[in-house]
Amino acid sequence: MDSKLKNGDHARDARGLSIPLDADGLLIQNAMIRLMVKKGSFPLNRELGSLLWRLPRDTAGANALVSGYVQEALGPLRGVQVDGASCAYAGDRLTVHVSLTLRESKKTVELGVAL
Repeated sequence: MDSKLKNGDHARDARGLSIPLDADGLLIQNAMIRLMVKKGSFPLNRELGSLLWRLPRDTAGANALVSGYVQEALGPLRGVQVDGASCAYAGDRLTVHVSLTLRESKKTVELGVAL
């Protein structure tokens, strides 16, 4: 079983042990990794990642592109269906909201994107 990640390291419980993930947790974690990594930046797999960092700095323009960027990044991830995506700016920070279906359950994830 895989472990939960937090801030680039394994998340730990009160005893200092790695926190295991269930199947849905692993799918969400893998989706978040794919969305947060800049596409082309991982030398072992240049196709891994997303183009979210390239979104224009206006909300209307960004919302026109965000669903396509999310679909492209998560397309290879089996067991995950993208139901929708939107984004909003607060100053220099972009927040992306993604609605997913994992097998039979619906989930919404939120992530901040560094531009």
